[in-house]
Amino acid sequence: MIGAKHYRGKALVVYGHTPVEKPQFRNNTIDIDTGCAMGGKLTALRYPEREIVQVSAKKVYYVRPEIRALSGVN
Repeated sequence: MIGAKHYRGKALVVYGHTPVEKPQFRNNTIDIDTGCAMGGKLTALRYPEREIVQVSAKKVYYVRPEIRALSGVN
């Protein structure tokens, strides 16, 4: 989240959209998108404990179009 760098609110913001290697904690925000669809991990946040729980993907469910084009796979 581009706004995480500037966020100063009291409410905890949990989000995902752009995959990261591991959950990112920044300014009372947490990015939990760890790329499950692309073979990474499915990540959840236990609240209010702020405990991260993860399971590995069983397979790759999605390949980004730009990577698919480079690999020659349809």
